[in-house]
Amino acid sequence: MTRGVFLRGIILCLFLCQLVAANTCESEELSVSIYAGGDERRTELHQGEAFLIYIEMNEQTMVQVRGTFAGKDVPFLPARQGKVWYALLGIDLNMVPGRYPIALEIGFPEGVRRKFKVIIPVRDREFPEEHLTLPRKMTELDEAALKRVRDDSAAFSKIWSQKSNERFLNGSFERPVPGDVTSGFGLRRVINGEPKSPHTGQDLRAASGEAVRAANAGRIVMVRDCFFSGKSVVIDHGSGIYSMYFHLSEYKVKPGDKVEKGQVIGQAGMTGRSTASHLHWGFRLLGARVNPDSVMALAPLLDKLQ
Repeated sequence: MTRGVFLRGIILCLFLCQLVAANTCESEELSVSIYAGGDERRTELHQGEAFLIYIEMNEQTMVQVRGTFAGKDVPFLPARQGKVWYALLGIDLNMVPGRYPIALEIGFPEGVRRKFKVIIPVRDREFPEEHLTLPRKMTELDEAALKRVRDDSAAFSKIWSQKSNERFLNGSFERPVPGDVTSGFGLRRVINGEPKSPHTGQDLRAASGEAVRAANAGRIVMVRDCFFSGKSVVIDHGSGIYSMYFHLSEYKVKPGDKVEKGQVIGQAGMTGRSTASHLHWGFRLLGARVNPDSVMALAPLLDKLQ
């Protein structure tokens, strides 16, 4: 039976008389929680926000958890000997506000499988806007540049369409450089009256040649000199989680390398369309573009799950 389960301010407890045989419901309890902004349980989420869905049983072990969200399969990971399963997901910065289901299917011992849903309300978020007037020569690209941009876009799209089944994550994420944020996530630029793509990451202050470190363990899936983002590195952390590092001056890795959290992967610079040395970094969570700050905020929970 499929049942709708709505988020509440406290942990959601579903007695297994709704999910499995009635003779198990007296002692076994299932809980589902949504966390964002730290270890805070949430009743709603906002555009550009990372979140953790956390499923726990007091007694019986879950042998498998499957799910779908926003039309994509959710790769749940086990912890605590199968008593906990979790997934790191995101609300894309352009996701239309509304109510979105996460459909869950839980496998129990002896082949028992049951389904239910968690409904997530997604709210609008206002992002800052910047209006610029620039010479046309700075905004119009010739055919050679346009071809390069299209090739870069195709290369990124190929990566986002893939999902590694390997588990690389080593606890929480760390900032790749210590510098302050100089341009925030979601900034929407309007150039010469024409809206441009929003800023899908953060720009961090970084001197030319400064070491850039992997935010978490993973495998290098892109090392590419791109028209806009310059020398770029993308790390696959498994389970549809990717981090990006742009405008580098030098690479210290190559495609296929496995890296540890904190390992130097390159040096900061100003390659591509950049006017000063800095590091642009960002995340994709099953394709969703999310604020790096919202990923970092989940550090206490991610560390506990290791």
